[in-house]
Amino acid sequence: MSVHLNEDEFLPEYPANTQSQLDEAAANGDARPLLFEWYKWTGLVANRVASVGTSSGLLRDLPPVELAVLRGLLNRCSRLMGAILQLGARRRHAEALRSLSRGISESAIVVQWLCRSGSGEAFRRYLAKGLEAELRLKSQIEQNIRHRGGAMQVVEKRMLASIAEMCSLAGLTEDDVQKTKRLPDLASMLQAIGHDELSYVVLQRQGSHAVHGTWPDLLFHYLEVRDGQFELPDSVIEPEDGDFLAVPIFVLEAVDAFAAFVFADSEVANSLHEIASEAIARIVRIHRVAAGGDYSVV
Repeated sequence: MSVHLNEDEFLPEYPANTQSQLDEAAANGDARPLLFEWYKWTGLVANRVASVGTSSGLLRDLPPVELAVLRGLLNRCSRLMGAILQLGARRRHAEALRSLSRGISESAIVVQWLCRSGSGEAFRRYLAKGLEAELRLKSQIEQNIRHRGGAMQVVEKRMLASIAEMCSLAGLTEDDVQKTKRLPDLASMLQAIGHDELSYVVLQRQGSHAVHGTWPDLLFHYLEVRDGQFELPDSVIEPEDGDFLAVPIFVLEAVDAFAAFVFADSEVANSLHEIASEAIARIVRIHRVAAGGDYSVV
């Protein structure tokens, strides 16, 4: 007998968008109030789906660490989206919002890549990637201890114990980490899950610049040219429509991939697929209404 989620109780209802709100967004070229509500809805959906545990009887029999990775990544998306909502509600600090957005989008892409790749090797590669820096730190700590003739600081003891626990929980030894194939880059992951080159270019432009403080990022957010001179701007940078567009789409795609991979009942997975697909369509439609002629050919 199938076990079904009751969507009416489990997931929040779609945001109610009235025709007058859509007309206002079209007239003003500003869909932020509408997209903000869909952003909030998506964060809640990601959290609810990630919260389904093994005791529910709804999930496939996956290795615990693999399920933990996927649930943790979706929870990361949800929580960081909550932080962005706090920034966005004040209509300021777009520069910080965009840095967080890159982290959310990357986590959502990793969820999709892991689910599409399947159980086993892909998850080992993800886990090994995260442990590489920890093991380099371990090596440096052990070298420092040897230089002291074996004397260990209290903080070093705690750090070594923490690294050992992380490896143990991942089910990987130091040798496993060294021998595991490296994780693909973000562009390769995007291609593997069906996105084109433009998706990466857009994500790179809006996200990576904000994270790394590149020259374009300085020009976007931290410098302005006045009378041929570089000056520091004193204005508040408001988020734009696009700041509330890409992230929920990536996260909803991740929810869809998670459902297809994790839920044992195909009817549950199909139901969540339909919910996510319809939500993405509505979000894109709102954006296009407000964008007006931006998509016309010139």
